[in-house]
Amino acid sequence: PVWVRESFNQLEGRGYGPEFMRAVEWWTVLERTYGWETSTKGLGTDRRPSEVGHWLRVLRRNLAKPPQIKKESQYAMLWWEWWAGLQPAWRECDNRGIPVIGGSGDWNALRAPGKNSLLIVLLSLAWWREAATNATMQRWTAALADVAWV
Repeated sequence: PVWVRESFNQLEGRGYGPEFMRAVEWWTVLERTYGWETSTKGLGTDRRPSEVGHWLRVLRRNLAKPPQIKKESQYAMLWWEWWAGLQPAWRECDNRGIPVIGGSGDWNALRAPGKNSLLIVLLSLAWWREAATNATMQRWTAALADVAWV
């Protein structure tokens, strides 16, 4: 589908390295297993950074118009809270509330094929990376590792 190709090209063009591209490539594999289906159900919005909602509502999903992240540390904190809240109940979190890589179980909590699912997670990571400074780069790298693992 056009939306997958355009999104893939946009994410690939960012040049964030092999781990980022691994996450993007696995996303396309996942969408293929869903038969390119587009669900009306998206991922949860609780604690989602406001920039993500703004992009979805106001910037009309224009891949060339990422939202502006003005408070990088706040975005990073909310991003992790949002991501942790999306995880299946079997995933353990560390003392900071960040999911620990590992374990196994049902992934239905994250099953929402189409434009409103893991694509939004990948885009939100890309936007964070654009705004990242030394203050949050380590947290971004950890977030990327967790998304790639998922």
